[in-house]
Amino acid sequence: MLEDIDVSLLSADDENDRRLLIASEHPRFWRAIEEGSPEVEIGGQVVNAELHLAMHEVVANRILADTPPEFWETARRLTRHGYRRHDVLHMLGSVASVEIYDALKNGVTLSDEDVRAALWRLPGDNPPKRSIRHGQRGNS
Repeated sequence: MLEDIDVSLLSADDENDRRLLIASEHPRFWRAIEEGSPEVEIGGQVVNAELHLAMHEVVANRILADTPPEFWETARRLTRHGYRRHDVLHMLGSVASVEIYDALKNGVTLSDEDVRAALWRLPGDNPPKRSIRHGQRGNS
């Protein structure tokens, strides 16, 4: 199904289109979800495909909603420092996942200042060396 969609016709501003755009960058994950087996082994680690795509959606939604504006500013800063777009989304997702975990597990809502501080602590000096490339069709 996903391979039948012309992603150039999709709009990141539309929530349903945004999900498909994210899925198009993770075809292996999307296939696993469609097949009812959302756990995927990547580089020797088991990854929950549904959670992975959901975190990408959370980050995209935060950037588009500009809440806080530092999400987009941090994405731009990390990109300027040579990080690939997909790696930047994962870094931003690490901040969002801590925020979500604290809210669900501990009932603690992080302040915007706490989120800003976490975003500011994200690295920006040396691009990571990754052996897994999620952005290529058919890999993840």
